[in-house]
Amino acid sequence: MASNITLQHKAPIATTSLRALVKSTKKAVTSPFEWLRQYYSSILGSEVTMRQTLRYLHAQVAFVMAAFFTYDSLLVHAAVFVWFIVTLVIAAPHHSPDDELSDAQGK
Repeated sequence: MASNITLQHKAPIATTSLRALVKSTKKAVTSPFEWLRQYYSSILGSEVTMRQTLRYLHAQVAFVMAAFFTYDSLLVHAAVFVWFIVTLVIAAPHHSPDDELSDAQGK
């Protein structure tokens, strides 16, 4: 019966340490992206979400692949250039006419 009590106490400790490990790993993995998010926010002058940060990063990778790599095939180079254009369209902030109206009214 004493062994049952010991096992019951060990399970929460193992779960707690596993959660702490997952939390610290998540923080370590996401901290460079959080730094980029803050950097983009300061450059653009408005708050940038993590999703926007990943889109901007995707566009930068596509640009580097399109501009600085040489490919033997013109078709591959054209495909990478199209990929870059698509990432620009996805990363571009989309404004609705309501946004322009509220900006003009100072809201």
